[in-house]
Amino acid sequence: MCWSVLGTVLFQFLWVVDQYDPSRVGTAMAIFLGFGVLYLTVSVAAWRRGSLNLWLAGTAVAPSVTTLFFILTQLVTPVIANQPTVLYTFLLGADLTLLALSVLNARLCHVPVLGGGLTFCIFSIWIGRLAECLQ
Repeated sequence: MCWSVLGTVLFQFLWVVDQYDPSRVGTAMAIFLGFGVLYLTVSVAAWRRGSLNLWLAGTAVAPSVTTLFFILTQLVTPVIANQPTVLYTFLLGADLTLLALSVLNARLCHVPVLGGGLTFCIFSIWIGRLAECLQ
């Protein structure tokens, strides 16, 4: 499972470098949030069978954190910066995935704090850029 999440993050990075265009933000949302939900689903299935361990739950953290870093890099594009609903959807999806993981495994209780911190940084940058535009 660890190798698959490394491959997923690498795939997402290469897709952004090679194929991503800011007008394709819907495709980016499907890719980034879709992989987060996919790994969360695997963790939920393992939790129901009683075989969820820290490694398996921890691998589900990477796609959501990757989504948050993707949004952080895309704040300079007008598609995401000027559309709060797109920004909020990305952030809500990533943060809810991290919150669900902490519910499944108590040892990951600090993971939503990481997601919340990144979300706060993203909102701070976004609001700062919005304030600059209004002046």
